[in-house]
Amino acid sequence: AQSAGYENSDRPNIRNLAPENLYETIKEKEKTEIMEALMRSGGNISKAARDLKMNRQTLVYRMKKYNITR
Repeated sequence: AQSAGYENSDRPNIRNLAPENLYETIKEKEKTEIMEALMRSGGNISKAARDLKMNRQTLVYRMKKYNITR
């Protein structure tokens, strides 16, 4: 029987969404967003933080976490 409009071959493979893969995907997306915001702000951390709708201190913490320099 089909479910959710998928044929068996079209059904997403949930095994590819194991927690470690999902975690890595989220980390990479966050790192990319931070780097893009810093580029848009010309390296200004306060402006980048506002753009990302986060506290400046949180952005500095995440920059250290991901080893991002301005």
